[in-house]
Amino acid sequence: MWKNILKSDARELSEQYGRDYIDKLIGESDDEYESAVSETLAYLINNQLVTRESNKSDIEELIEKHKNDIQVPVYGGKMDVSLDRLGFAGTRVDIIANDVFKHVQKILGD
Repeated sequence: MWKNILKSDARELSEQYGRDYIDKLIGESDDEYESAVSETLAYLINNQLVTRESNKSDIEELIEKHKNDIQVPVYGGKMDVSLDRLGFAGTRVDIIANDVFKHVQKILGD
């Protein structure tokens, strides 16, 4: 019984940590690239598209697949634009995927 309670508490703490981590990352984004990374991370985590086992190439594929769904705030948050429209798709996906992968590991890793 205690194991189940502890697992439940640990899961809730970990989910709260993930939400706080992503909120902080979004709040500290100073430019379009940082916003693109934080919004991509939030999209993938919130839609449960990544797991602890996801690797960088998995994340690259997900970004390519959802590049029109991932919205990045521009003009001081007055408007949202897709990753694709911002020019962060294609050859630049690997750069974003690398940073997103690092953040996923911090949130979901052991």
